[in-house]
Amino acid sequence: MHSSADFELSGNLSNLVFPTALIESRDSLPLYYGAADTCIAVAEFSQSELMEALK
Repeated sequence: MHSSADFELSGNLSNLVFPTALIESRDSLPLYYGAADTCIAVAEFSQSELMEALK
C-alpha cells in the first residue's frame, strides 16, 4: 500500500497511509486506513485476489 490519491499526499503528515482495520466478509476484504493523518478511507479487495498475489 502506498500514497497516490490527492487526499493521501497532502495533510498533517503528507504522503502517509497507515492501515487501521481489516474486516473479513465472505470474499470481500475492506481495509480501513488513515490518510495523511487527516482522514480515514477504505480500500476493498477480494480474499481470492490477495491469496493469488501471495503465491
